[in-house]
Amino acid sequence: MGFGHGGGGLKGDRALFSSAVTKMEVRASEEDLRAQIREDMGLVYFLEGAMKESELLTMIASAKITDEALAAEASR
Repeated sequence: MGFGHGGGGLKGDRALFSSAVTKMEVRASEEDLRAQIREDMGLVYFLEGAMKESELLTMIASAKITDEALAAEASR
């Protein structure tokens, strides 16, 4: 008779422990990667929104300049 789960001995216990630790490390790495991807996607969405807003503001400014130029031309 012995201790543990049946005859693996100390080497078997170490292998099981090492395997469990490796699985936990892999899982933690995967979770970190998913978190980084979410963070990166958030930044991408933010930048896309900022670019669209910039384009919209440029169009509005252009339209105002055009309106002012047309009004000035019409008043001549």
